[in-house]
Amino acid sequence: GQLVPPLQNGLVLLHFLHRMLGYAVAAAVVGMAVWAFRRGASAAARSWTAWAAALVLLQVGLGFLSVYTRLEVVPVSLHTLVAASLLSVMVHLATAAWAAKA
Repeated sequence: GQLVPPLQNGLVLLHFLHRMLGYAVAAAVVGMAVWAFRRGASAAARSWTAWAAALVLLQVGLGFLSVYTRLEVVPVSLHTLVAASLLSVMVHLATAAWAAKA
C-alpha cells in the first residue's frame, strides 16, 4: 500500500493510528536505551533498557508479520505476548527508577 492510506474507513484509521503509536513507542524505547548507555547508567538499567529495545524491535517485526500473514493466529498471538512483555519490562524500569530516587 501507501505510506498514508486513505483514512475514510474507521478500521483503516484505527489500524493507521495503531501503527503510528507503535512507531512513537519504538522511538521512545530505543531512545531510552541509547540514553542509558550514553549516560553510563547502572549495569542493571542498561540491561533492562537493552531488553526493552530488543522487545520493541521484535514487536515491530511481529506487527509486520501479522499484517503480511493477514492476521494469522500465531503472529498475532506473539505480537500480543511481546507487547505484554514489553509493558512488564517498562513497569520494572519505572519502578526501579522510582525506588532509586527514594
